[in-house]
Amino acid sequence: MKRLLISILLLFPIITFSQKEANIWYFGEYAGLDFTTGTPVALTNSAMNKDEGCASICDTAGNLLFYTSGISVWNKNHQVMSNGTGLTGHNSSTQSALIVPKPSNSNLFYIFTTDAFFYSNGLKFSVVDMSLNSGLGAVTQKNIGLSTPVTEKITAVKHSNGTDYWVIAHYNNSSFAAYPVTSSGIGTPVVTAIGVQHLGGGTNGTLNAIGYMKTSPSGNRIAYTIMYSGILELFDFNTTTGVISNPITFNNPTYNNPYGVEFSPSEELLYFTADTVLFQVNLIAGSSSAIINSVQKVGAATLLMSYLGALQLGPDNKIYCVDYYHNYVSVISNPNALGTECLFIHDGVSLNNKHCYAGLPNFVTSFFYNAPQNINELNSLAQSIECYPNPAKDKLFISTNGNISNPIIRIFDIKGQLIYSEEMKSNDLEIDVSQWCKGMYLVKLNSDEKFIVKKVVID
Repeated sequence: MKRLLISILLLFPIITFSQKEANIWYFGEYAGLDFTTGTPVALTNSAMNKDEGCASICDTAGNLLFYTSGISVWNKNHQVMSNGTGLTGHNSSTQSALIVPKPSNSNLFYIFTTDAFFYSNGLKFSVVDMSLNSGLGAVTQKNIGLSTPVTEKITAVKHSNGTDYWVIAHYNNSSFAAYPVTSSGIGTPVVTAIGVQHLGGGTNGTLNAIGYMKTSPSGNRIAYTIMYSGILELFDFNTTTGVISNPITFNNPTYNNPYGVEFSPSEELLYFTADTVLFQVNLIAGSSSAIINSVQKVGAATLLMSYLGALQLGPDNKIYCVDYYHNYVSVISNPNALGTECLFIHDGVSLNNKHCYAGLPNFVTSFFYNAPQNINELNSLAQSIECYPNPAKDKLFISTNGNISNPIIRIFDIKGQLIYSEEMKSNDLEIDVSQWCKGMYLVKLNSDEKFIVKKVVID
């Protein structure tokens, strides 16, 4: 059998999107965290008091630029930015704000805002120009409408070209809207009708608007919660086309009021909060039913009158969780580990007598995408894996030399769609490809926080 010639390809750009844009967080009742040293340190200089959704942004060196509640915008000196009031986010919107840099212009940023409860302001955007007011910035355009009504969910991830972005919202039905953000501006959304209806909920028919939405750091997957209906849904996301596919619906009566959601850095586990409980999902468990059945409780609030809210991946590859009106932030210390080995710590980080509410700052999820940069490390990993024969007809064999820890194999078609995922239990893996379409595929091996991508052809 013919050995595969090692080829490191760009399924996703093999770079690390700088994490420093997410170094400083402001949220809750004048609370904040600074990740500059690698370990979060409480900040007490915030000017913002916000129940739920909020966002902050740093420059590529990790220096604070501004932060927002979706209603007001504050500059790095914690003063209201010029023209920075009256944005149409809502105090009660889950993800009322999201800041997205404009590609090819380091001075311009979009602030996307969502209204609460399917209200009429819907999804809008404003523009911040940081070249104004001696670097303190100003809001130059405000409350430009995109769509209404929408849910309270909004997230963003890099396009597969490594430059542009997708901003993803959800209508008050079963449709996603993925807006391309390029150097030319905000384009026409790619609309995908898939998954359950979001309309309705509660006596006023608006509570299904509530809940978080996140993509995985690479953008391959997307998940959201629908609080009133008690639903979690998981999909694949195509970072080239903006199309969403392959829904998996989790609808269990024990998931009371699901709210926060977040992917592990490895993208093999998903976490969500529901009232006082933290749940974990094993995304590589196998079939859809196996993934649904993999849900397990891995943590819980320990205080009376507690409510676990937002989950947010940090620059240190830990996941942070808020417990409503608590002066600590909880931490999932080892989020790539299965079960309680993920190490949920309820009183993880002190807020120095400030308080969190239900929300944490919303970020472009690509800020937390960690791909290896060291070419020697890449070559070493590449030499540890074989894929053969190449081209393959009926069977594809994948072998490692046994020196790779926690190997996960994921295979994508040329459009970036995930079609196969499995944890290697031994040094050898045999895959039946007899029914696969002919063409090129990309084999991605994850090992801890490193990965290698290889090309195979199915003939």
